Amino acid sequence: MLLWICCCGILSAQTYHIGDLYTAPDGSRGIVYYLHPDGSGGWVVALNDASASCAWGTSGEIQNLDNITSGQNLMSDTAGYANTLAIRTFQNNNSSYAAGVVDFDNGWVLPAAAQLSMLYAQLPIVEAAIVEAGGAALSEDYYWSSAERQAAYAWKANFDNGKFEMANKANNYCHVREVRSFRNSPVLYDTTLTYLWTPGGSTQPSIVVTPSQTTNYSVTVSTNYGCSATVDKTITVNRASTGVDERTVCDSLRWIDGVLYTTSTNTPTCTLTNAAGCDSIVTLHLTVNHKTYGDTTVVACESFSWHGVEYTDTPEEAPTYTMVGGNHNGCDSIVTLQLTVNHKTYFDTTVVACESFSWHGVEYTDTPEEAPTYTMVGGNHNGCD
Repeated sequence: MLLWICCCGILSAQTYHIGDLYTAPDGSRGIVYYLHPDGSGGWVVALNDASASCAWGTSGEIQNLDNITSGQNLMSDTAGYANTLAIRTFQNNNSSYAAGVVDFDNGWVLPAAAQLSMLYAQLPIVEAAIVEAGGAALSEDYYWSSAERQAAYAWKANFDNGKFEMANKANNYCHVREVRSFRNSPVLYDTTLTYLWTPGGSTQPSIVVTPSQTTNYSVTVSTNYGCSATVDKTITVNRASTGVDERTVCDSLRWIDGVLYTTSTNTPTCTLTNAAGCDSIVTLHLTVNHKTYGDTTVVACESFSWHGVEYTDTPEEAPTYTMVGGNHNGCDSIVTLQLTVNHKTYFDTTVVACESFSWHGVEYTDTPEEAPTYTMVGGNHNGCD
């Protein structure tokens, strides 16, 4: 981290006003439409639309992007850079969507809701300056903000009346006019003053520091007449964070990087933004277990009951039964029934006898009124009665 800290006596800097033409370090140009109250800089709007018609994105909650559900919160949203970074990370910088068409690498972003609202408030001055600089006036139409409403909806601004409306991310096509921040030019110093910095002991009006941890810097400024004053500046150093996402799933997992994984792996990583605004690098440690499959083979006589279903004939297609989470690793166990249903056989024994006839232990001395039957248990060719 390289930081330049200065203590300024006589100020002599380039300053901007609303409506001024601003040229960015990469040569891109825009019109100043907002100034910070302390004069340190402000916001610039591009001379032309980045897109005349594009979708915001697809449905899905954007990580590290708060859902804004009320107008009051909407008008507090000025984090265009952080919003755009979160959206682009989630959408893999897809250039088909609103956050993907801006020149993010050179500092241009999809404006936050309040940034769009402030632009609309200065529209008469800003549009005249845009046209004078050779750009195109903003359309009296809808422009996307970088504010998310919920998984399927985002906020768009109507530049006909300045009102915000909720719109479906994938099914609405709006304009994109990118914005960026700027800072006023560096200042010159009063060289008649004496400077003393701590830590370090530098006697220059400014110092360049590269702290590896949060550090408080102070400078004492003195005149030739013995007057002095001391000011402090704390440089907060935030850290990147790392973490491991331990997952055990059945069959497959679509992870936060959008990839569908079907086998165990320990290598995929995804870079997010942590609470301090630095990178948060997450590594996936994934164990993928799978369903197990098996057959139950049954030969039955007349009928067979299986998991609440009664079968009286051999089914044309083998039925299956899923035991949810029933195998050894907690995934489903799917069993297929290979069922054969056989049936009893029937036949007659015809006998003409004189005086009596003995049949399977019963003596008949007259022709019986009803023909007796005898069951040979399991006696036919397929083992049924």
